[in-house]
Amino acid sequence: MTNTITLPVRFRLADDWRPVDPGRAGAAEAALVAIGPSTSDGFAASIILTELADPGAGSLSDIADRALGSLVRVSRTVSLLRRSTPEAAITQLVRLTVPIGGADREVLQCHAFVPVSEGLAMQAVLTTTPEQFDHVIGEFGEFVGSIEADTGA
Repeated sequence: MTNTITLPVRFRLADDWRPVDPGRAGAAEAALVAIGPSTSDGFAASIILTELADPGAGSLSDIADRALGSLVRVSRTVSLLRRSTPEAAITQLVRLTVPIGGADREVLQCHAFVPVSEGLAMQAVLTTTPEQFDHVIGEFGEFVGSIEADTGA
């Protein structure tokens, strides 16, 4: 179910998350799409993992800025709530208003930009409702912390 990427990576998903076909989920470029817990109205939290197309095109901070800029083009509102730079990675928390099913919906996204080898980085994005966020952010953090190059060792 994962697409070809430059360097294979491995990771661990929590038990209540399930991988789905990226193409069927509307994210054909993704290495992974995973669906997590749903709200009472059926909105499922999701994680999308992609290889950064050109990680050499600026710092991870520059790449995070571009990711934020791309959200402005598809969202009714975008607010950067927090950005942090622990060690080599960058994370940012974003509040968005997006059209879903014909109505505007507020969602939170947590973006993590993770270098996995020289010149290669991955972007992991958690999308959730504000109500779900506290319940799934820990699992997302564990997922992000598990991302590493699969060297076959």
